[in-house]
Amino acid sequence: MKLLNSVNKLIFSQRKKHSDDLLGNVLVVSNTGFGDTLLSTPAIKSLRKSFLNEKIIFLVNKKYASLFRKYKYVDAIWNYSGGYLNLFSLIVRCRINKIHTIFLLHSNSPEDIFIVLLSGAKNILKWTDNIDHPYKNLFLNQIQLKEQHNIEKKIDLIRFFNPKFIH
Repeated sequence: MKLLNSVNKLIFSQRKKHSDDLLGNVLVVSNTGFGDTLLSTPAIKSLRKSFLNEKIIFLVNKKYASLFRKYKYVDAIWNYSGGYLNLFSLIVRCRINKIHTIFLLHSNSPEDIFIVLLSGAKNILKWTDNIDHPYKNLFLNQIQLKEQHNIEKKIDLIRFFNPKFIH
């Protein structure tokens, strides 16, 4: 992972922020533990109910992907597993699917940063309590420390796009 950190720093230093206020095709990332993934589902539900016509893809740990196959609030499930081949495959898939916005609800670093830096996505939002996150200028949202439940923090990322429904 030291190599990936070095690559991320190099790519980040050359990247220009190019965000906009369009949602477009969405990749929602919650690829860590099962509990964290479950805590992401209210945000995904709010996203779907507010943006019926946007394509929503859910990137989830391959161990739990089968549990979400028929999850009605997303259009597709992508499996996450470690390894450089999988990372490059995900980047290619992001580009093929013209992913415009990525929500990093709960993700593995430095892999998540590597994917978003090369994905072609314009809007990157990340939930984190690390106000000194080394890539905080990459994120469209401002990192804030709030005393609130993790579910609410994730829904706050969806609120950035003024959703019609918050559940």
